[in-house]
Amino acid sequence: MVHYAYGGQSAISTGDIYYTRSTDNGNTWSTPIVLNDPETNQYQSHWMPSLSVNYSPGAFRQPEDVTVSWYDRRQATSTCNNVGDPGCNYQRYGVQSSDNGNTWGSNIEISDIIIPQPDQEDPDFPACYAGDYDYATALNGNAFVTWTDGRVAVQGVQVQNVEFASQPEP
Repeated sequence: MVHYAYGGQSAISTGDIYYTRSTDNGNTWSTPIVLNDPETNQYQSHWMPSLSVNYSPGAFRQPEDVTVSWYDRRQATSTCNNVGDPGCNYQRYGVQSSDNGNTWGSNIEISDIIIPQPDQEDPDFPACYAGDYDYATALNGNAFVTWTDGRVAVQGVQVQNVEFASQPEP
């Protein structure tokens, strides 16, 4: 079984999280589905997903629990033009499947707050650039998620930090 999550733009969204899987080692793929909740306003976006699979014990190691997490601006009420704009704040959200991606639960908040967009003071990078420290892994019935976080300020500037959460598998 091969699981794949990716970010993409649709006709009605600036960014959604899609999921597809292959049951024949990548020869064919399921029809992609959108994992994030439906858009409620024009400023929302979802990007940079990470995926983990928790395998069941035993000789065949069949995957059971799948967790996908992503950056999410579902709370945005304005566009994100410059660091510090309210529309730039985000959270880490996710969703889980306990049956190899056949069905999915409700979206869950993984980060515990709305995160300020970190500022990038290096002139060689866009001001709102944040490193891609979003990784996921699973072990012993837990999904472990990391992400770039901007809640730490140094001399009044929100800087990049890495946050971590453990999410019990469904």
